[in-house]
Amino acid sequence: MLKKPQIKFSKRSNIISLGTKARAVIVITFSCLATIFFSLYFGEQSIEIFDDMISKVYQVVNKPLEQVRSFIELGNDYLTCKREKDILVAENQNLKKHNLKIEILERENLELKKLNKYAIPLKFQYVTTNIVSAGTDSFGLQIMLNAGAEDGVSEGQAVVNSEGMVGRVVKVSQKSSKLLPWSNVSFKVPVLLLKSGIRCIANGSNEDSYMNLLYLPENVEPIEGEIAVTSGEGGILPFGIKVGEIAVSDSEENEFILKPATNLNLFTMVAVVVRR
Repeated sequence: MLKKPQIKFSKRSNIISLGTKARAVIVITFSCLATIFFSLYFGEQSIEIFDDMISKVYQVVNKPLEQVRSFIELGNDYLTCKREKDILVAENQNLKKHNLKIEILERENLELKKLNKYAIPLKFQYVTTNIVSAGTDSFGLQIMLNAGAEDGVSEGQAVVNSEGMVGRVVKVSQKSSKLLPWSNVSFKVPVLLLKSGIRCIANGSNEDSYMNLLYLPENVEPIEGEIAVTSGEGGILPFGIKVGEIAVSDSEENEFILKPATNLNLFTMVAVVVRR
């Protein structure tokens, strides 16, 4: 015959079980006694009193829960606002980039319009290009352009903007070229002074405010304020590109200097004058 399994409890488990039962009996007994007491003492008002007590207990217990719920809602609102802020910041950055592109295009368009008003002989034409970079060597400033041999650019050609001479091309690769600006001491160009008719050489001074005049005749003086243009000698440069205006120098060595027609810091687009 099969024996029934016997369940054995340790003394400790019996004590815990008895303790739990005892507490339950005490709570139930106290609740019953309290109910009887309130019923006898307060009569019909006992139910209302119990309702008030339960309501107050609920408020005490529920208040921390409401605070926790409010804190969670505030946290969610903060995260939502932060996400929206990040989206707005990104959109603002994109708008700034877009506006910058528009400003650059407007500036280039304005410079192109000015270049179109600058007249050159029919046997020459413009190759418009942007300035890529600028740097200095032992002789002064040199500028890189993003137009090269494949665009018809070659060494010695004039580089101009809407105001006049900027410099000459001194080195050419397939897609880029190096510009020697008028401020560089290595820059030299034959010029004609329109009022006095003097022919001489305009030479860079490594300064951004004036050029020197070389080989001035001894018997004729330049006229202050008269315009110097390219003389066209040699056929590489066209005649008539404005180089600058004659000014009186404060130096004892050079009585007359040439005030350049262009400011090297105020443009980003230039044109190389090439033969057709």
